[in-house]
This record gives sequence, C-alpha cells and structure tokens, in this order.
Amino acid sequence: MDDNGFDIAPIMGVMLIALMLPLFSQQAPTQTGTLHGYVRNTSGSPVSGAEVNLDGTGGLLGTTGTDGYYVFQNIAVGAHTITVINAEDLGFEYKPVVGVNIVAGDNVKDIILTSPTINANLVGVIRDSVTLSAVVGATVELNGGITTTNSLGIYGFNNVSPGSYTVTINKTGYYEKIASITLAAGDNTLDVTLVPEGVPAAEFELSDLIVDPAQVMTGGQVGISVLVSNIGDLAGTCTVNCDVTPTTFTPLAIIPVQIDIEYMINMMITIMMLAAIMKMMTNAIK
Repeated sequence: MDDNGFDIAPIMGVMLIALMLPLFSQQAPTQTGTLHGYVRNTSGSPVSGAEVNLDGTGGLLGTTGTDGYYVFQNIAVGAHTITVINAEDLGFEYKPVVGVNIVAGDNVKDIILTSPTINANLVGVIRDSVTLSAVVGATVELNGGITTTNSLGIYGFNNVSPGSYTVTINKTGYYEKIASITLAAGDNTLDVTLVPEGVPAAEFELSDLIVDPAQVMTGGQVGISVLVSNIGDLAGTCTVNCDVTPTTFTPLAIIPVQIDIEYMINMMITIMMLAAIMKMMTNAIK
C-alpha cells in the first residue's frame, strides 16, 4: 500500500507474472543428429552416383561422389528410414528400405549394394527330322519345369540356375528325345529334331571297350578304344565323348624270377657235401 493508501501488491504480482511468462513459454531446443556413411559394393569399392534417400517421398536426398560418401545434417532424433533408390539403375540388386535410429550427435550408417544373381535362359526350336518343319505342341521338360512349343516350334525356359541338365522332348507320333546341356549364366540355345515314329533312323551301339595295355605302372599311359556300331536302319553319324577322370592306382608288382635248374642242383650238392664233412669232423673230435 502506498502513501495514498492504494494497494499496489496485486499490480506488482501481475507485472511479475507478465515478465516471467516469456521464460515459461520458451520450448526446449530440438535435438538433432548427423547421419553419414559410405555406399560400397560387396568388394568394398565405393559406389559413385548412388541416390541415398532419407524418409522416403518428401524426405532428404543425397548423391554419393566418387568416394561413395553421403551425409545428412540436422536430422531430428528418432526413427528414420534410408535406402538407395537407384540401386537397380546402377546394376545392383534392389535395396530395400531399412530403419535407422538417429541420436543426438554423430550417426554412421554404411550401405552395401549387392550384385544381381544372373540366372540362365534356354530357348530353342523343335523340328521334324525328315521335313525340318516346326513341331507344334511338343512337350519340353527341364529340371521339373514343363513347357510346350508354339506355332513356330519355339520353346523357352527363363531364370534357371546355371548347371548341367537333361532336356526331355515328347510329341505324339515321334520318338522321345533326351538331350544333355550345360547352362551358363545368360542366354543358351538348344535346337532339337524329333524322329517320326515308323521312319527309319540311325541307332548306335557301343561295344568292345579295349584298354591297352591292360596293366600299367603308376604314371603310365593307356589307350582306350571302343567299337561304335549303327544297328539302326538308316545311315547316320554320332559323336563319342570320352571323359576319363585321371586316377592314381597302386599296382600290385609281380616280379618274375628265372630259376637256373643246374645252378640249384650244384648248390644242393655243395650243401650236402659240406654237411657230410662237418659230421665227419664232429665224429673225429669225439
């Protein structure tokens, strides 16, 4: 209360609250962090031109330089997502979105891009062995997968693991055809002719396998021959592949011994004479 009897305490209280109100209204500063790292391939080499995306559409986007480095600054702490949106354009597998938790300060996240798995494709044409026309509707089986030839006699298999396979082709009115093929990564071709039933065909038989010499010491060489006979009713040609895995054997050594009969007789006589002399000397001593 002042000298005039006016109570100023309420006014002072209001003024004090007014002065302190801005202090209470101030919010704590938002914590942020920095996210950085390298984009590399599986061999550790940097990937240049990788577009690193933070938080998807509407988020941040950075592109790596020749060193594969990227950086995002002033990121709010908490959960975020990151991915390389052009991984496939750069020749790598699609990189799925991964989560990253940002804390205040420094955050490091390296990204590894993997090369795509290259499978094998097989395509070919099935034809009639006599007319050479396309065989339509032939069933082609490969590794459990089955397809049929189209109006041009063409068949195809995609995304098959590289390796060795057996291809089986069937069509009513034709003999079954079985072929072997080794598929390499990428495109492969196998054209096949089917022999109509009742049409003379070449049929080959292998016999009389000969290994010469029959016995050989370790490290020696042998010759292998086989008789190829066409037991069919049509002339033809065939190819014989000889795939022999080198193997080391330990042969049983049989050493022939030549015995001189006359020498053996003389040795026996000499031994008998020595025995007689020894006996005579023994009796003389007694």
